[in-house]
Amino acid sequence: MVGDALALPFGDSAFDLVSCNLFTHHLDAQQLALFVREGLRVSRQALLINDLVRHPLHLALAFAGFPLMRSRVAWLDGLTSVRRAYVPDEIRSMLASSLPERAAQIEITRNYLFRMGVIVWKTPVEKTPSA
Repeated sequence: MVGDALALPFGDSAFDLVSCNLFTHHLDAQQLALFVREGLRVSRQALLINDLVRHPLHLALAFAGFPLMRSRVAWLDGLTSVRRAYVPDEIRSMLASSLPERAAQIEITRNYLFRMGVIVWKTPVEKTPSA
């Protein structure tokens, strides 16, 4: 299926979990907010984001990797991705400001090789007692 991550072609709560890998650094703050809202809309439980962390050492390693790369395009894309990546505080701030108050819980972990994991948990909808 081909679709737009900012307008997912699925119904509400269609999946238990929505996950993306090495994708969000391609989005600006407004697009990221829209993607997160869409991901939460189509998930029952949570949105999981695995992405890069911007760091000077990470950029240096990407430059140093040029001799190992077979494609100049792939190497340049890697440099661009590291430069555009978010740091945990940035992504937390963007997510917190884009979600309605009490709409979700955000967990962020830093991982090996300049990676971060972000889990945006949906808050269960409180059921009102029937009359």
